[in-house]
Amino acid sequence: MTRVLHLSTYGAKSGAGVAALRLLEAERSYGLDAELLLMAPNSETLAGVHALGNDRRLYRAWQCQLWSERALVALLNGFNREQTFKTSLGRLGISMRVLRPYLAKVDLIHLHWTQHAFLSLRTLEELCKLGLPVVITLHDYWWAQGIEQMETKPSELSAPLRRLDRQVRQRKAELMAYYPIHWVTVSSSLANEVSRPPIIPRLGVSTIGNVLSAHYYQQAQSQGSRDTNEQVPYQILFVATRVDDPIKGWSYLSTAMRQLADLAGEQRAQMQLTLVGALSDRTLLKQIPIPVEHLGSISDAERLRSLYAESSVLISTSERESFGQTILESLACGTPVIARDSGGPADIVIDGVNGALVAHDKPQEMATALWQHFTEARVYQPEACRATALRFAPTAIAQQYAQLYAQLIDDTQRANS
Repeated sequence: MTRVLHLSTYGAKSGAGVAALRLLEAERSYGLDAELLLMAPNSETLAGVHALGNDRRLYRAWQCQLWSERALVALLNGFNREQTFKTSLGRLGISMRVLRPYLAKVDLIHLHWTQHAFLSLRTLEELCKLGLPVVITLHDYWWAQGIEQMETKPSELSAPLRRLDRQVRQRKAELMAYYPIHWVTVSSSLANEVSRPPIIPRLGVSTIGNVLSAHYYQQAQSQGSRDTNEQVPYQILFVATRVDDPIKGWSYLSTAMRQLADLAGEQRAQMQLTLVGALSDRTLLKQIPIPVEHLGSISDAERLRSLYAESSVLISTSERESFGQTILESLACGTPVIARDSGGPADIVIDGVNGALVAHDKPQEMATALWQHFTEARVYQPEACRATALRFAPTAIAQQYAQLYAQLIDDTQRANS
C-alpha cells in the first residue's frame, strides 16, 4: 500500500486546505495509506489529520516565525500593507526535527500550500535529501515565481523586495533542477501560466483537478428535483470567503448587475443577488441596483448546499481563479454557473451545457448571459450540471494521483538502484 504524507499550512479555513482535506479523504477511501500534516490548529476529526498547531509550544514558535516574516516584508516594502500577506519569503519554517516523526515509512511526500513559515526552502531541500519523490500541488503561482503568491507580472514591490524576489526565484530554480520534484496544477490554465517561467521542475508538470467533496458527490449522484425558491423567481448566488476581496472581482460584479438591471427594467424586482462571505464595507451593497441580500460567512455545509440548490444560477467574477471549488459545488447541486473566464473555470464550465463562460474584460457579457437565462432563451438542465461535476468525483481524482504516485515512486527507485 502506497504511504503518502500530505503537508499544508492551513486546513478548512483556506481553499487549498479544504482541497487537501478532500483529497486525503478520497485517497484513504481509494485504499492509499495517506495522512495530512497541518501547521495551523485544526478541529477536524477526519482520520489521518495531524495539526502541529494544536501543540501550544509549536503554535507559539510558528506564530513567532510567521509574524517575523510579515514584519520583515512590511519593513522592506516601506510599511505598505498591500504585499504583507501576498508574499512568502520561504526563509523561515518548522525544522526537520519536528517533521521527522511523521516521515517514518513514507513512500512519497505531497506538498500543498505550505507558505507562511511552515515549510522553508531549506527544509524542502532536507526533505528532498531523504530520497523520496516529492509532489507539489500548486494552488497559486508561488512555486513558479519568487516571493509573490498570486501575481503573474511584476507588482508594486520595493527595490529590497525585488532583490529578495530574484534570490528566492533563483533558489527555487536550483531545487527544481536538482531534486525529483513533480508539480501538479489544479487547472490547465494554471499549467500554461507556470510553464513559462524558468523554474519548471525537471520531472515536469501534470494537471489534476481538485476533488469534489464526498458530500457534494452524493448530491450530484442524486437525480431528484432541485429545490426552488418560491419567494424569488430568479436567485443569483455569489459565494466567496470575502465578497469584496479585489481578487474576487467586485467591480466586475457590480458593473454586470447594473447592466443586468438595465436589461431587466421593471422585471429586476423578480431577481435577487445573494452574497455569501465576509464583507468589510456594507456600503458597497448600494452599488447593486437589483434586490440584494448579504448572508455573511456560512460554515454549515448543509445550509450552503441548500443555497446552491435553491438558486437559479451561481456567478463567478474572480479576477483570477486557479480552480473554482464553488463552481463545482453549484454544479453538483444541479445549478448552472455563469463564470468570468479567469483561468480555472474554463476546465469546469462547458458553455451552453452547464452554464456560460464570459469574457474576462466584458461584464456586459455576464449581464447578457444572465438575462438570457432569466428569459429562458438559454436553458441548462440540472442533469447536465451534475454530470459535469462528477468528472471530479473522489474516486476519479484519487485514481489519477495513485497512478502518478506509482510512476514517481518507480522512477525514484530505479534512479536510486
